[in-house]
Amino acid sequence: MDVRGVAVSVRVRPCPAKGRKGLKGRTALLALLLAGCAGEPQPGGTHRFFPLRPGAEWVYAAAGINGTETRRVVRTAGKGERVLARLETEAPYDVRPMWAASGPDGIRLLPAISRRVPADIVIDDAPLLLPPDSAVTAGGSWSYHGVVPFALAESLGEPETDSPAPMMSAECRAGRLEEITVPAGRFRAIKVTARCRYALQPPIEADEVYWYAPEVGLVKHTAAVAGRPSVSWELVRVAGLGK
Repeated sequence: MDVRGVAVSVRVRPCPAKGRKGLKGRTALLALLLAGCAGEPQPGGTHRFFPLRPGAEWVYAAAGINGTETRRVVRTAGKGERVLARLETEAPYDVRPMWAASGPDGIRLLPAISRRVPADIVIDDAPLLLPPDSAVTAGGSWSYHGVVPFALAESLGEPETDSPAPMMSAECRAGRLEEITVPAGRFRAIKVTARCRYALQPPIEADEVYWYAPEVGLVKHTAAVAGRPSVSWELVRVAGLGK
């Protein structure tokens, strides 16, 4: 459901004093309708390359890091023009939950320190994982500076500071849509290359590639670190996106 809200327009005609009871009944009915609208489930985020539907689930097979990752949208909440989704991951290694904020400025990502929805000022300062989908086109570029989004740093080393969440920076550039085949099927996906630096002991640089399929999300991710085996994740199954 992509509807962000429901606008209700009411025209009240003047009533004589003896019709006050009917007007009161109509007012009560309107209040019930509005209460029903407020109780509707929040819609998912509308970013083409990072859909965030309540209950959506992505299962990835990892190579180079043994195991399978299952990533789920366990909760969504509307906040102004944004939709926030809490992402939780099951894996044989430690993966911290994250909040993804989908809005007009793109997808912003921040660690889910608690189950409480983050304040606007915190979301505004969160790093940009993806710009608006209209800007994720061949030749588009952007930067990411923040916590490591999911699990990669767990296999690379310890943070260089006392921060509980490893930090990273990445310079990203989008390529063209291309055909890619993974266990979940064949997709037309946009290729995003990233030069990444992980704030670890010692610092590590990696060349990474992400493939995002419209209305599906991330279908493949590879990471190459000098002197280490390559790591990759491929989509095995996706559910809950209304397909």
